[in-house]
Amino acid sequence: MPASGNRYETDQRDVKAISHDAPLETNILPSLSVSSSSGSQPLFDGQRRKPVLEQRTNLSQHNDFSYSQTPDSTVYNPIPINDVQQEAASPGRSNHNASAYLLLITDWWLLEIVGLSLCILSLMAIIIILVNSYYKPGSAYAACSVEPQHWSSLGAITTILALTIPPFTQQLLAFESVDVPTTTASINSALNFTQHKGMTGSIWNGTPPQSMLAAIYTGLLNSDITLSDVTPQCQTGNCTWPLYNTLGICSSVANITDTVTINCPDEGFRCRYDTPGGAYLDSQISKVMNLTAMGDLSSVVVFEVIAISPFTEQYVAYEASLKLCVQTMNSTVRDGQHNTTAVKQVIVPITRSEGYANTTVNGTVFTVHNPSIATMRQSLIELFSGDVQYTVQETTPSTLAASVIWDKLFLHTNGTLLDSINQHGIEAILGGLARSTSNAFRTPITGNSDIRPIQGVGYSSASFVRVQWPWLIPPVIVTILGAMLLVATIVISSRSSIKIWKSSSVAVLAALQSLPRSELGTLEGVTSMDNRAQDLRVVLDDKDMGLKLFKAESS
Repeated sequence: MPASGNRYETDQRDVKAISHDAPLETNILPSLSVSSSSGSQPLFDGQRRKPVLEQRTNLSQHNDFSYSQTPDSTVYNPIPINDVQQEAASPGRSNHNASAYLLLITDWWLLEIVGLSLCILSLMAIIIILVNSYYKPGSAYAACSVEPQHWSSLGAITTILALTIPPFTQQLLAFESVDVPTTTASINSALNFTQHKGMTGSIWNGTPPQSMLAAIYTGLLNSDITLSDVTPQCQTGNCTWPLYNTLGICSSVANITDTVTINCPDEGFRCRYDTPGGAYLDSQISKVMNLTAMGDLSSVVVFEVIAISPFTEQYVAYEASLKLCVQTMNSTVRDGQHNTTAVKQVIVPITRSEGYANTTVNGTVFTVHNPSIATMRQSLIELFSGDVQYTVQETTPSTLAASVIWDKLFLHTNGTLLDSINQHGIEAILGGLARSTSNAFRTPITGNSDIRPIQGVGYSSASFVRVQWPWLIPPVIVTILGAMLLVATIVISSRSSIKIWKSSSVAVLAALQSLPRSELGTLEGVTSMDNRAQDLRVVLDDKDMGLKLFKAESS
């Protein structure tokens, strides 16, 4: 098969011998001839490569696991390898003559070691220069005395700085998630309080509705109730409201232990403990706590409690009150979590009239139905009146409130006695009761118009692009330097009557040596030199004195 200008490489495998009679027969392909066109040189000279022969042994006849080397076929398998390896493997040639330099590069670490050595030498040279220039006069002048090449230096600096532009431009834009108003939201506030069931002819007639009674007992038994238990209308899960006012109940507790009077007429064997409001204890009676509600019509309810430890004889007295008030609320919903807190409260005075009373707070008029307050007061007076009897076996409270307060003052959560009185137990009870009733004020019931919805704003998350302007400073500096370099290049070229060559390689070629210059003519514009250089062919050769450009011979 003839081929022109190419090597013939083949990989024929499993070529069977023509005759199987001989134990070993070699079948060599016909010799190949490489023809070349007239005037062209063959691509390679020297000894023609010899084919590599493989012998294959047929082991299929040896079932007794014995081995005899009986050739079955001969494979002509010239493996494609490079010239150096072929010559190294040729008979009569020593492996040491097979391009030792190439072996050092491919089979050893020559280039890496040379590169490391150059780095070390360069570093040592820098250190030597710095040591010789350190703290010596004229060093600053030498650093600044680059006037002849200052525009070239500016170009080099600009080029290096331009490489740093991509990281800065990537930092220019920041994508952030911002809440934008998309819908409305609402939350209830109590504008009036008229929750009353029963006759209205007298302020003492009637009872609170079942929803209010449920709120009273819930708050008494659960001090963890919060103002956030009133559910707002917030579709997006992120809503805000302006500060708003609502009617509610505010609690207060005062420690009046210092005002307790102790009277022991029998020389200490029997003592009586009295509070200013009428609550009392007798040491010889099995009472250990007494609750006494007072008829204070200016409040929803006021009561006093006095208690004594059955073991240490330590006693404590409190005055607690629940009053009608206007609370300023701050409500938010963030990621579906509602939070409402009272930031301010104003006590609303209660009159003894049988009708309605109006109170203006922060420009808002609130209406209170006095019979509704009276029925609520009556229920609380009954609740916060009673005592606790103590025996060795058990304690017996007379009312639910007495039981809850006793447990908070003297018992652990597991029912065992405290070592000392819990001074803040009653505050937690009154706080939970006040929050629960305030929530009931803001909860609508059928046939009641006390509720006023407060409008808020619902927010949805949206992505915005924020420009970080400081990251634009480096690109601006590089742009200014590039503009300075361009203007300087134009001005200097014009003053020196230099043609515009820019980055033309033809201009460089024409200025290197006399041969290209004589062919291209004088240095002119890029277009003119490009036209003259179309038919010029040069080669780089190392004849005579080093590398030089020569005019290529026409073929």
